Amino acid sequence: KKKKKVGRGFFRYNMLIPWTKSVQLASFNVGKGIIKENLESLNKLSKEGVDIFDESRLMEKVLADKRAKVKSNSKIKEVQRLKNELFGLGINIEDGIKWLNNGAKTSFGAERKNGILTGEIKYADDFYKSVILGAGRFVNEVIMPVGRDRARIPVFMTNPKLDIFTQFLRYPTVFSNTVLKKLYKFFYC
Repeated sequence: KKKKKVGRGFFRYNMLIPWTKSVQLASFNVGKGIIKENLESLNKLSKEGVDIFDESRLMEKVLADKRAKVKSNSKIKEVQRLKNELFGLGINIEDGIKWLNNGAKTSFGAERKNGILTGEIKYADDFYKSVILGAGRFVNEVIMPVGRDRARIPVFMTNPKLDIFTQFLRYPTVFSNTVLKKLYKFFYC
């Protein structure tokens, strides 16, 4: 118990705890923004006549354009990217578009039953709970758990004898092995 207290004091002193909490909050807000922006983009494509729910039609257009030897203006890659990002965050696209078209309500508050707080949260629109949960998933991808059991780190960093030397390297290593790798794939693959 005393070791935990000393450890927490050390990380508060070097500002690592407040910094991590700030990054988590910023990541949470970015996650909510990504969800809303992707839904807005898919909604816009849908209103332009792109069938965002039937990718086989989009693929048929690509193939027809290839056979005709003309440059395809199919939006299949954009639709797939937007949908994959939303699916990865656990977002139902049909429900999300309905949420957008109904005003994208984001208010919530404590639920009361007979004037007594229930301890539950009441959302103005139930879909917004999915947005909150999806933003939480986004945070867990960006601010990864760096414990030995879940980190993507080299084996030598898990050796308890080397722990004192490697503990500060874990976060940058996990960040590089996860987030930067995904970022590279996103832009160059």
